[in-house]
Amino acid sequence: MYDAAAQLTYQVCYSDPEASAAAIPVDADFTGAAPLEEGRIALEASAPNLVREYTVTLLGQREGVFRINLGTLVAPDFVYCTGRGNVAGGGSLCRINPCDYTTSHFITFASDNACYHTCFRPNAAAA
Repeated sequence: MYDAAAQLTYQVCYSDPEASAAAIPVDADFTGAAPLEEGRIALEASAPNLVREYTVTLLGQREGVFRINLGTLVAPDFVYCTGRGNVAGGGSLCRINPCDYTTSHFITFASDNACYHTCFRPNAAAA
C-alpha cells in the first residue's frame, strides 16, 4: 500500500517508532471486545509517564498496551490502549500515525498534547 497524499508506504504509516516495554500480562477476557467509541475522553489528571508495560491478547495477537484508569483509585476502570499519538484538529482528533490518519475516539490528560487511541475495555471485571 502507498499513501499518495502523504507519499509514504504502509510500513512507514503503520510501523511503531515507540519502543514497547510490555512485560506484564493482563489476565482479562478481551474476546469480541471492540475499541471504545466514546469520542474524546478528557481526564483532569496530569499526564502520568505511561509506557507500554502491559500485554493483552486482541484478535489472537499479543499487543503491548498503555493501561489507563478512567475510574478512581478506590473503583478503578482500566482501559488498555494500543497506540499513542498527538492531539490534532483543535483538540477534536488524535493523529495516530505519520500518514495523518486520525480518530475522534481517544483519551487525553490535562495539559498534555499526547492522545491514547484504539482503547479496549476487558469483558471481565478482573483486569
